[in-house]
Amino acid sequence: MIEGYLPKAAGEEEVAAGVKAVIAEMNSPGMKDMGAVMKNAMARFSGAGMRVDGKLVSEAVRRELAGNKPKRTYFFSSLIFDGPRGYGTDWYVVYQFQQC
Repeated sequence: MIEGYLPKAAGEEEVAAGVKAVIAEMNSPGMKDMGAVMKNAMARFSGAGMRVDGKLVSEAVRRELAGNKPKRTYFFSSLIFDGPRGYGTDWYVVYQFQQC
C-alpha cells in the first residue's frame, strides 16, 4: 500500500541511460569530474521523480568514465651528440616528447 506513494525506482538500464545522457551534456568529463557527474545524475533522477540507489549510480558513472578516456599517443626521440669542443669529453642527451 505504501509503495503507491513512493517514487518509482529506477532500474539498471534507466540508470545507465541517465548517466550516459549526463556525461554527454557535460562535454566529455574525465574521472576527476566524477563528483560533478554524480551530482548532476542524482539531480536528474530526483527531478524525474525516480528513486535510485547511489551505489548503482556511482558504479555506472565509474564504468562510463573509465571507457570515456581520451587516448593519448606520444612520440619519443633522443639525440646523443658530442659537445661543442668536439673532443669527445662532453656528451649531451636531448629527449623529446611530443603528443600526437
